[in-house]
Amino acid sequence: MEKPSACFEITSGAIKLLIGYELDGQPVVLYTKSLPNPYMNDNGTIADVEGLISTLSQLREIEDANDKMRFSLKEAKLLLPSAGLYVFLNQKTTLVVSQSGKIEKIDVMNVLSQMNKEEPPSGYGIVDIIPEAFLMDGDRVSENPPLGETSNSLSIKGWVHCLPNSYLHSYRSAMERAGFRIKSMGVSAYCQAELYKGNQLLPPTYILVDIGDRLTTVSLVGNHSPYRGINFSRGGRQLSEKIASDLQLEFEAAEKLKLECGYDERRLSYNPPIGQSSQGKPIFQQDLNQAIADYFSDYFPHLESAISELGKNLNGDLENLPILLSGGSSLLNGIEKIWGDHFPQHPIKAVCPNSIGARDPGYSGLLGLLLTSSSVYKGSLDETMRGVSALSRDEEEKQAKKKKPLFGKKKDEDEDVL
Repeated sequence: MEKPSACFEITSGAIKLLIGYELDGQPVVLYTKSLPNPYMNDNGTIADVEGLISTLSQLREIEDANDKMRFSLKEAKLLLPSAGLYVFLNQKTTLVVSQSGKIEKIDVMNVLSQMNKEEPPSGYGIVDIIPEAFLMDGDRVSENPPLGETSNSLSIKGWVHCLPNSYLHSYRSAMERAGFRIKSMGVSAYCQAELYKGNQLLPPTYILVDIGDRLTTVSLVGNHSPYRGINFSRGGRQLSEKIASDLQLEFEAAEKLKLECGYDERRLSYNPPIGQSSQGKPIFQQDLNQAIADYFSDYFPHLESAISELGKNLNGDLENLPILLSGGSSLLNGIEKIWGDHFPQHPIKAVCPNSIGARDPGYSGLLGLLLTSSSVYKGSLDETMRGVSALSRDEEEKQAKKKKPLFGKKKDEDEDVL
């Protein structure tokens, strides 16, 4: 069993922690926790940095008396939002370091280090590099790192994931100021796509709509790889506010009604009230249905605009692509019916992970982060790779004389999260 990892996500409504590990290509969850996050702006940027840091700091020491679990967290993997995601294809080449010509881990890291130095668009930073192919002499191609293969050179063709610095730097800085060392980072759309890749019932190409508390992020995924991401300020909280306003309810009562009843068009011979307003007026299912339908009448134009923007400058037609719904607010009862009626040309599917301990679409990205960051060979820019500079064959001989390993962690860096 590999060492458990602590994976964090900062969303528009919550700070989420998932501790687990990967086993045979599946995420194994040991612990989850979610704390309210009132420190964000509606667009997903941080409004109150100090408040966010204070709450994050509370998660450094975890003790669960019921499950008899205790965690001391010093390092973390961070899931970043897909808002503003920009992806481009890049290819770099290096000479193999070893005199024997056998490809080693250092060669993979050298190429990734070159790719990481590529200048992203203005205002963006590189989050991760996902190798698509490893190229060797003789036109040999491998999908996985060709360690041990003989070649004079190694090229990597891979997808570079970039995010606006307003998300990338601020989220990472908040985690580090809270006392966590960042091991690796991943973009939510990519991590979710990797998780869904293992589900044979889901398509490889789709529009991913992640409905959060106050923010919806729309991503285009092609052949299990995200290409772009756009967000707009609408989510589950605004739906609860709409229900509260229309049905004259307190926010907490509206939230409870939304979660327990949702949208239900069934016609029953017996139609009892499902609640009552603050003035004592009975509320029926059709009243709740109308409030939800009215909310989505305002929501859908924003979604259509985002989908239209995703399709710009692309040869493919997004008109008939399936739409996969994720995020905590996709749990709304009847959501597939409402969306299916509005988008008859798009197959609609609300996806819920089946991992024990995290059967909640709000944890889909964190589950995928466990899978994508389980091995440094997958190209994730973890702390091991970020510290590696390019090494030549002459430098290899100097390093060998010092009798120090080129890779590996110091003992004080190898502390388990448990």
